[in-house]
Amino acid sequence: MKWCRVEAPDGVSYAELDGDVGEAVSRDDPSQDPGAGGHWLPLASALVGSGADIVIPSDSSGPVEYEGELVAIIGKRAKYLSENDALKCVVGYTLGNDLSERMRSILKMAAIAAGIAMSATCFAQADAYPSKPIHFIVAFPAGNATDILARVFADKLSRSMKQSIIVENKPGAAGIIGTEFVAKAPPDGYTVLIGQSGALAVNPFLYKLNFDPQKDLAPVDLLITGATVLVTGADSPVKNLKDLIATARKEPGKLSYASYGAGHISHLMGEMFKSYAGVDILHVPYKSGPLPDVIAGRVDLIFEGTAVAMPQIKAGRLRPIAVMGAKRIPGLPDVPSVAEEFPGFDAPGWVGVLVPAGTPKPIIDRLNQELNDALASPEIRQRIADMLLEPAGGRPEEFGAFIRSQSERWGKVIRQAGITVE
Repeated sequence: MKWCRVEAPDGVSYAELDGDVGEAVSRDDPSQDPGAGGHWLPLASALVGSGADIVIPSDSSGPVEYEGELVAIIGKRAKYLSENDALKCVVGYTLGNDLSERMRSILKMAAIAAGIAMSATCFAQADAYPSKPIHFIVAFPAGNATDILARVFADKLSRSMKQSIIVENKPGAAGIIGTEFVAKAPPDGYTVLIGQSGALAVNPFLYKLNFDPQKDLAPVDLLITGATVLVTGADSPVKNLKDLIATARKEPGKLSYASYGAGHISHLMGEMFKSYAGVDILHVPYKSGPLPDVIAGRVDLIFEGTAVAMPQIKAGRLRPIAVMGAKRIPGLPDVPSVAEEFPGFDAPGWVGVLVPAGTPKPIIDRLNQELNDALASPEIRQRIADMLLEPAGGRPEEFGAFIRSQSERWGKVIRQAGITVE
């Protein structure tokens, strides 16, 4: 008889493994530890989320007959497990996606044995999703690029999923308030974050957070990447990038740039630009939209997303100075990139979709498919192109890797530039 050790937040249980079929019989007696000679399986690493594990018996044709010998060690998110997620917890055996009524019964009994009041619809929720309105949470004020994109995709998905999608703005604290709201929401697929680079890849290096974006949020899909453009008011004496650099070097501190708040990505890009250019430009953080003051000339500059800046540029209210990326963009072919003046400079923006960690995988997969279908549609691609952005898409795990790489990149920028929240 072989053994595995099942680690859970509440302690350790020992499961007996029978031969090659991976049949697991529960044992809660640590005295039966087989010792160093036993066969230890790294079960904890294969379980769902941060502490949700169910050990269920199975054989090559399906579940065996002795439900009374089940053990269920349920972590904080177990009551939200979908049937497909629960299948990941079967020791030594994978049944596939089709679940028999017998297996459904066993999974529910495992939860009951652990004293958890699991919803009767827990294992059918993916099939029924969405059965009520979905809330898209934007952690910034209405009218910015993230908000605009949230409304574009909410309209598209509400039609394809045949369910209302409500966009809610929860701004404040550089995106922390709205992001934390989603991180701590029930992981049921009805509270969805439309997140961006600053809140997800920058804030952890600047603030003491009550949550971890990479642990408490599950990636769904990367929607877009795109450049930020450095702009000034149409009447500003600053005419182009070389003029800006010359003025800033000649009169340190004379010029100013606005941001959407200390620690916002618009602030980080400003500090990154100052570091590369070797100039001193005064930072003016705003609690509400700063663009009117830039247009009026009360502040000289702002690092703004193309979705917001382009209508003002086309209307003649703003003058583009530089693209904050590695290359020029089609919508502004005559505007140089900062990298042309300072090789290696690249500060792309991005927006993606995330849900609370522990959200059932079938729901994440459904959202991912709906978003990718939307990104492939001519209607959405045209809307994105009009905003001078690039459509992205892909799998959740690809988006997760992207977030990690962006976090490493911005963390390095913050440390090297010595950026702190004012």
